[in-house]
Amino acid sequence: MKKTKKFLIAVCLLLVSATLLGTASFAWFSMNTEVSVDGIEVEAYSDAHIHRYFEEVKEKGLTEHGFPRLTANIGILASHGRRQDLILIFREMMEFCCTQIPKVKAANDFSVREIICCLRELDRSGIVDQETLDHWKQEISAIDPWTCYTVTAKAPEDPVRNWALFSGVSEYFRQQYGLCKSEEFIDLQIASQLKWFDGNGMYMDNGGCIIRQPMVYDLVARGLFCLLLHFGYRGKYYTAIDKHLKKAGLLSLQMQSVTGELPYGGRSNQFPHNEAWLASLMEFEANRYAKEGNPALSAAFKAGVDRALASVEEISS
Repeated sequence: MKKTKKFLIAVCLLLVSATLLGTASFAWFSMNTEVSVDGIEVEAYSDAHIHRYFEEVKEKGLTEHGFPRLTANIGILASHGRRQDLILIFREMMEFCCTQIPKVKAANDFSVREIICCLRELDRSGIVDQETLDHWKQEISAIDPWTCYTVTAKAPEDPVRNWALFSGVSEYFRQQYGLCKSEEFIDLQIASQLKWFDGNGMYMDNGGCIIRQPMVYDLVARGLFCLLLHFGYRGKYYTAIDKHLKKAGLLSLQMQSVTGELPYGGRSNQFPHNEAWLASLMEFEANRYAKEGNPALSAAFKAGVDRALASVEEISS
């Protein structure tokens, strides 16, 4: 499998599975009074749930990031030939998101990147007519990063954490897709995050405390930095970012379980998206070592990718 294709598969998997974090506790459980479990299978979104969720959002307005992320995930699935039955309601949902996101603060820090990923896949697949696609791009191009995102750094020393990183990556994806020019904003958000790396290249979401650091928040932060570099960021912080990623990547390989899972520790554990993030990070490192002429280490990371993806697929099957 081609390197970029495999990396994008991992990215798509983490986008789809991340909805469970963005919407499960906030949206899905608020819409359901019971959970029916048969063995290990749980259906998070039935068609009825999606329609009811949309009606709720239309009535109350866009207030959180779960709805745009669900919308993006449906569009990505449809672009890859799945859930074609949802294309009509997806078009309505996407229209709502693209027109509302630039106007309201609804934790857009998280959702804009995923909306852009959806637009990219729609562009590639051609399942939406060009006029509609251009309209959605125009709406998203109207975003003012200083007012659209909830958490942003105004100076490198600001004590902001991963929300600002999500904001910076979302804005980079907008820029890379040709919808804005935000180099200053992007570099400022990145600068504010570099101080949270420890000596092992791992991200400390819990301030500078050397203990009680949530494992997932390290992984997701590094995964976001991997996305930046993979999609072409070569700004003034490129070297610093890459150094941290390389150092911590080796630790991630050693910490992965034989079943492909991430180590347990701290909040947000045991969500399906955790191993999807891990797969993306390991694919990034596998590509690095292949380019450096180290096939053995590249293969070790490739094996880690396969284990992580198998873990996600087992949960979702």
